[in-house]
Amino acid sequence: MIYNFCELAFHQAIRDASSVLSISDESIHRSPLLRGALLLGVGAFDFLMHELIRIVSIQHLANGKPLQLEVSLAEIQIDGIDIEKVVDQIIRRKNAYKSFVSSKNIKDAFKTVQIDIWTEMAKFGGIDSKITTKKLDDIWKWRNRIAHEGDLIPSNLVFKNWPIYSDDVSDAIDFLSVTGDRAIYVLRNIYD
Repeated sequence: MIYNFCELAFHQAIRDASSVLSISDESIHRSPLLRGALLLGVGAFDFLMHELIRIVSIQHLANGKPLQLEVSLAEIQIDGIDIEKVVDQIIRRKNAYKSFVSSKNIKDAFKTVQIDIWTEMAKFGGIDSKITTKKLDDIWKWRNRIAHEGDLIPSNLVFKNWPIYSDDVSDAIDFLSVTGDRAIYVLRNIYD
């Protein structure tokens, strides 16, 4: 039940990303739409990972288990402390700038609750962790190339974009959707 909001929001964002792929107005150049669809799909997955890490950390703490979390004393007020709220704020602030499409960043974030997420997803989610992490990292690099380099081929002579294909973007969005669903499934089995 606690995962429902982030799961619904994730699926809505994935649907939005997929809907961009269905735009077929011939007067529109499709490449920018495809890049936008990829960024929406990656953003949906990134949102989901941020929320799952936050939710699982709070659940972990509520179950009386320790968190591996660096906290400054200035962040904790002893009188009337709402530890869940403090943990929520710390995790949001700690992870706000991180991209959780990088498989290493995802793995590191779940260390907060002593979960090796890729091992758990291989064991309970039916994934091959090497293939999954490689594909996630490829999508993350692709997203970074679009977001930080305009998806331009490096050259001093012409401004030309890397080629982009609808099937590749669709496959990436589908992969992120399935991987996100498997992460939710695994975490539900661990914590519910």
